[in-house]
Amino acid sequence: MKILKYITLILILAITFVSCEEDKDLTKINENNFEAPILSGITADESFVLVKDTTSDESLMKIWVNLSWTEADFGQTLATTYTIQIDKVGSDFANPIEFNNASETDISILVETINSKMYNLENNYYPPLVEANVEIRIKAVVSEDVSTVYSTAVEFYVTPFDAGKPKLYVTGTHQPIPWDFASAQTLYSLNEDENYEGYIYLTDCEYKLNKTPDIAWGEGASASEIAIDGANFTHSTEGMYWIAVDTLAATISLETQNWGIIGSATPTGWDSDTNLEFDFDLKKYKITIDLTADFIKFRANDDWATNLGDTDADGVMEFGGDDIPVAEAGNYTVYLDLSHPAKFSYELVKN
Repeated sequence: MKILKYITLILILAITFVSCEEDKDLTKINENNFEAPILSGITADESFVLVKDTTSDESLMKIWVNLSWTEADFGQTLATTYTIQIDKVGSDFANPIEFNNASETDISILVETINSKMYNLENNYYPPLVEANVEIRIKAVVSEDVSTVYSTAVEFYVTPFDAGKPKLYVTGTHQPIPWDFASAQTLYSLNEDENYEGYIYLTDCEYKLNKTPDIAWGEGASASEIAIDGANFTHSTEGMYWIAVDTLAATISLETQNWGIIGSATPTGWDSDTNLEFDFDLKKYKITIDLTADFIKFRANDDWATNLGDTDADGVMEFGGDDIPVAEAGNYTVYLDLSHPAKFSYELVKN
């Protein structure tokens, strides 16, 4: 038993000695002599336009770029992890897209991979079809006890494609930033054909239907027709409109649908609606209102012909769906999101 204890003690001392020696090695590192990696594969001010190609399985494996870099030099041989970071110029890499996070010093990035990361970033950080001025660098890490080193950032430009359903962007003077493609409300082609539909909030304005920033439909020969490069549509009555467009038949139709909240939980009960207000920044309806612990629904034009409820209590709405329960009485901010015709949603936020 004593022998076993002695062996155990010797092992502990040996491990401690090795750990101490490794710590000493790290303390001997002179960070002033570190050499950062040098990135190759993208040149300054290079421009990329990402293209969606689903013609074959092989096309989905198309390489966007091949990157390589020299090893970082920390003054001695250390296991190093390299991470590629991409972010908008001027953001100081506060919200980077990242790749690799491994010891290799090269990587091939697919078009689908970079586009998916850009498209799915929160708050629509990279609007599709809009050129983004970005920069790329390599992050080299060996230990939390040793300073991280970064390669020199290289600026370039990249335009992501729209990875969702095909859209028409309704640009015009009704927008907080007039004619801004990136922040425009959109119509969707749910069947991915020439038919687009959805809710758009319009003011007294002029507008167009943009496929891309450079391709747009305007007025056609009559009020129900559209034409490529036609004159701006003109609109005079503010409100929410259900708009349906057929780009093949070159037609457009608009139906007024202004929305309100109604129900036993609202101050006026089931007798009348309380109108919702549209928030252009959020692209949602909203209202701050006192509610009791009861039920609500949403309906258009003060009429039950078009109403929305929540049959599965999952936050996704259905036309004619079930009444929506309010769990407890209080002051709420209620949101109604009609921006995507395949997924109308709502939110009740207790203040």
